[in-house]
Amino acid sequence: MFAMIACDDDVVSSKHVYTEAEIKLRDSLEALKNNVKANYVFSYDVTIPLDTVNYRSVEVAVDQAILLEKLGFSTLDELVASMGTVTGGVQYDYTTTFFAINNSTRYDYTGALTASGFGHWFDKNGDVCSWGDTDALFSELTPETFTFNIGQHPKHSKTGDKNKLIQVIKKGDYRVAFVFNITMGEYYVEEVPKAVNVATTELSLEVAPDNDYVTTDLPFSFADAAAAIGVSESELSANSTFYGISSDASMTATYTADAGYWYSNVGDVTDWGTEGCTLFVNYDEGTFHIGQFPDACKSGDEFKVSVAIMYKTTKMVTYKITVKIV
Repeated sequence: MFAMIACDDDVVSSKHVYTEAEIKLRDSLEALKNNVKANYVFSYDVTIPLDTVNYRSVEVAVDQAILLEKLGFSTLDELVASMGTVTGGVQYDYTTTFFAINNSTRYDYTGALTASGFGHWFDKNGDVCSWGDTDALFSELTPETFTFNIGQHPKHSKTGDKNKLIQVIKKGDYRVAFVFNITMGEYYVEEVPKAVNVATTELSLEVAPDNDYVTTDLPFSFADAAAAIGVSESELSANSTFYGISSDASMTATYTADAGYWYSNVGDVTDWGTEGCTLFVNYDEGTFHIGQFPDACKSGDEFKVSVAIMYKTTKMVTYKITVKIV
């Protein structure tokens, strides 16, 4: 027997309002789908461009409105205050706990934070580890914007690698998880403007071997650079980018040192601690600050590195620097 029930238009078109029980059921099903112990799960599919030089990363912004609702805070400032501070990998003065879940076991990891601030390094299994030989990826949270920075350790992954990172924030017994399904993408190719090189200056420096990252100043004329480009010093200062140049003439504007670049012993831009890492060149207007990697240089060594100051995307001046260890 079939029965036909007529409903007025208002009933048919009205939006269903979920009950608290239905919302809890929906959230629990999402947690089950991700196999995560949490009351609510944010899940993200993240592709990170592979990079063998830099700790390249991508940002993932959390929906603050949903997060605040789930945790029972009125403002983000209240949530940030409840998280306290991090010193030496330990969270202090908090009522809301930040930690991770090891992906291979799905057990909570509540030990020391192993990356900067609110963050962890993870190995290829998605388990928390420290920076070093076994790490692959990191997750670091900026609480003030509730944005995660998800990145890589150079040369510890390859294109196509997949991983899962799980971070958790807990208030009382209520747990919110952030699940990042990571895929390593194609190698990152930096787009460098095809600026015309209008001048090349050769500089040289003699320094003693040093194991303490002490820098030696190598002055250059910023006024001459501006004159070669055809602009004022103030104009160049406001519109310049400092580039590192490798031995194959490829260029990058992604710093690998504090305000400049680490170089290998053959003059290629590299990252701190990688094989062959030898010198770094940091930049100030009118001065290059040059230092050494510990135990990488000995008396009699000679190294050649190149940098450039680019004006907007049109012109640049190049500096070829010879460093002699004496």
